[in-house]
Amino acid sequence: MLYSQKQRGLIDNLVGYPGKSDNQKGASLDIEEWADVKTLITTHRWEWTYGNKDAIHFNCTSDEIRDIRPDSIKAFQKLWKKTRVKPIRNSQLRFVTRI
Repeated sequence: MLYSQKQRGLIDNLVGYPGKSDNQKGASLDIEEWADVKTLITTHRWEWTYGNKDAIHFNCTSDEIRDIRPDSIKAFQKLWKKTRVKPIRNSQLRFVTRI
């Protein structure tokens, strides 16, 4: 969604190509209250990567990062199967007419 908005000139933020962003890989975070945590988080292997160009964005600098996209897809699928609303069949509906 953000990428589409960026392509249309609706936003000025830095936006990664869908499926290629560090956020999707699990290697970065976007923190709205970035100013409150910047000092703390940058002392724990996180880098304020783009400065004010993308102030909310922090990249992990650990050597132990692994791509979590396959796990996140599996987690979404499990959650979807568990929580999605089941379709209602016509045979399950009862109509009441009031005059």
